[in-house]
Amino acid sequence: MAPSTCGTARSGGQGRARNLRLGPELEKVGTEVETYRNFVRLCTELVEVNERICDLRPVRVVAEAPALAALKKQLRGRFSRKSRRKKTGSSGGP
Repeated sequence: MAPSTCGTARSGGQGRARNLRLGPELEKVGTEVETYRNFVRLCTELVEVNERICDLRPVRVVAEAPALAALKKQLRGRFSRKSRRKKTGSSGGP
């Protein structure tokens, strides 16, 4: 029997073990793991750059009191924690 190593992966919330032969098969899996780690690193960098861009974006200044009150009312409705239920007409059932 050829020497092998055990590799595990998660799929659908469950772990799955695989015996990997030393040589090209193990090398391929190692390359895929390295590529995945690089992808995760790039995604993290992308999120950091996006956060910096958002932090640098200027905030709109509302000088007039009526416009500010209308904006607050609009945002209060948008970010309300209460779930809104759509009103439906009666279906005529019993």
